[in-house]
Amino acid sequence: SLVAAHELLSDPDRRAAFDMYGDDLDSFNTQWEYEASGRRNTKDFYRNSKHITNINTKLWDKLKATPARKGEKVKIWIVEFYAPWCGGCQRFTDTFKKMAEKIAEHEPDENDDWYGVDLEVGAINCESFMPICQNEFNIRRYPTVRLVSPSFGTQHELQAHKPEPQIREDAFEVAAEWLWLFDRAMVEKIKGKDEFEEKVVNSAEFHIVLFLDGETCAPCRSAKTNALRLSAGLLTGGGGGVVSFVNCATTEMRKFCVDDVGIPQAPHAPQILGLEAYREYCSDE
Repeated sequence: SLVAAHELLSDPDRRAAFDMYGDDLDSFNTQWEYEASGRRNTKDFYRNSKHITNINTKLWDKLKATPARKGEKVKIWIVEFYAPWCGGCQRFTDTFKKMAEKIAEHEPDENDDWYGVDLEVGAINCESFMPICQNEFNIRRYPTVRLVSPSFGTQHELQAHKPEPQIREDAFEVAAEWLWLFDRAMVEKIKGKDEFEEKVVNSAEFHIVLFLDGETCAPCRSAKTNALRLSAGLLTGGGGGVVSFVNCATTEMRKFCVDDVGIPQAPHAPQILGLEAYREYCSDE
C-alpha cells in the first residue's frame, strides 16, 4: 500500500534493510516488525539441538586457527546462516534438523563413495554474530547454507530450496572431492616479497600464483578451492608445477601486489599469473 511504502521510504534504516534483504514488501514489513520487537538477538533456533553446533565468534576463530595437516582427519562443516526474523529460516529449521540427524546417523562404509567424509553441522545466528556473516562470508540472503572448511578456507553454497536428501547428497559429494584435493594438492601461501623472489621468481619450477584480495571473501574462497583443483591436477598428472597464493590485503604484500606485480587496487577479483607472465612483466620495467 501507499502507506506502507511511505513508512519504508521515510525510515533510512528500514529502507537500507529492505534494499539489502527485501523482496516482497508485505513479508518484509512483517519481518521488520518482528525484528523490532527486541527478540531478534535472543532466539537461537538450534540452542537445544543435539546434532547442530551453535557457532559463535570464539568458536569460529578457533576453527580458523586450527592448522590443516596432511594425514590428519579434516573436519568439513555444513553451516546455516540465518536471522530469527526470517520467515524462510523459520520454515527451514525442520529440514536442517532432519539433515543434521541423518548425518549423525550416517555409518561409514568402505564401499561408499563418501567413505572417510566427516561432516559437522553448525548454524550461525547472523543477528547475534553479524561480523562473521558479513565480513567472513558476505551473506546477502537468509537462509544461506554453505559447506565450509575453516582450515583450508574453501566453501561451496548448497541450495537450501532442494529436498533434504538432495542437500545432504550434494554436501557429501562436494566434501568427498575436497578430501581428495586436501590429500593430493599443495597450495602454499607466499607471505613476503623476499619469499616470492626466492620461491617463485628464482625457482626452476613452473609456478602459478593466485593473488587474492583477502582470504575470507566469497570469491577468494572459491578461488582457493579452484587452486587446490589445479594443484591436484598438476601433481597427479605428472607434469609438475607449483601453485601458490598471495594475500594482497596484508600490510606486507599490498604495495608489492600493486606496484611490482601490477595487481589492481582493492577491491579486486582474484588474479592468476604464471611464472613466465611474471618474468615478462618484470623485463618490461
